[in-house]
Amino acid sequence: MAHIMRKDPCRRFTYGLTIENTQTRIWFAGRSTVYVTKSFNFIQEHEKFIHFALSFCFATETQMGWDPLSSAYPWLAVPSSMKYRFRIKSLEK
Repeated sequence: MAHIMRKDPCRRFTYGLTIENTQTRIWFAGRSTVYVTKSFNFIQEHEKFIHFALSFCFATETQMGWDPLSSAYPWLAVPSSMKYRFRIKSLEK
């Protein structure tokens, strides 16, 4: 998760999932904080695992952590660099 956040400035946050034997944890990593659930047995408490998986299947890009105000432009970049565009919304309407 740290790699994703470090390499992609278009991400506001990301999710993670760890499984060790039957114990599972769900992670949330933002730019300044990390949250993790208490571990649960994904076989006995399969509802939690299925809810998490289905949430990913039907989530929008914004719900998955991508910032709708930023864009990557790889075709404008020289080799080994990336160009980004960040739009700043005004508080005025």
